[in-house]
Amino acid sequence: MSEPVLRCENLRKRFGEIEAVRGVSFEIAPGESYGLLGPNGAGKTTTISIVAGLLEADAGETIVAGERLTTRSVAAKSAIGFVPQDLAIYPDLTAREIMLGIMLGRWVITLMQSLLIVVFSWLVFSVNWGDPLGTGAIILAFSLVAVGAGLLIGTLFSSEQQAAPVGMVVGLVFAAIGGSMEPLEYFPATMRKIAHITPHAWANDAFNTLLANGGGMTSVWLDVTVLCAYAVVLLTLATWRLRRVLTT
Repeated sequence: MSEPVLRCENLRKRFGEIEAVRGVSFEIAPGESYGLLGPNGAGKTTTISIVAGLLEADAGETIVAGERLTTRSVAAKSAIGFVPQDLAIYPDLTAREIMLGIMLGRWVITLMQSLLIVVFSWLVFSVNWGDPLGTGAIILAFSLVAVGAGLLIGTLFSSEQQAAPVGMVVGLVFAAIGGSMEPLEYFPATMRKIAHITPHAWANDAFNTLLANGGGMTSVWLDVTVLCAYAVVLLTLATWRLRRVLTT
């Protein structure tokens, strides 16, 4: 007997006090047509939204073409075609604009996290971050690098559960090599050169110029430019990889 193309096991979803889906289980074999029937409020739309990867279930599991499905499962979603009853996308936005929206949203979140660290350390511990323009430029550029790296790693794995630990390990390794755990000044000369394959080393150099040497934006422009170059490369690779995953 062939493996089912879709298998749902004990799906559950609540919206506040309303239990929209309770213990739904079914599977669909290759070539089989399957219908969900029921009155309004039975949970059909919620179940389809979970199966399409548009909504995360509170409990249960959905397997599509052998891949576990979540709202971020690129491989599983690539095996699904979804036609809504009504047009459910923004008609005036192109795919490129939607992608830019995703990147912008993640960039804003990353920026807010970085600014929170800067403001909190300044208010609570009186940390002097030096020239505000230089500090802002470094944060803006490094945030773009982080978004590009995160998007690229996300496209290499089929689920968030797989991508998240890899992203954490990669981030920690690059941070250690780039001098975020021990100052680059303590590294041997050869190791300092190797460290600069990471964007962290350039960001640390820039902050060191601002904080230790009292520099300004004109002193860190090269570091910021290199960080922007890293961001462009990573975002380009992430966009290319996502397009490839979704179209092959």
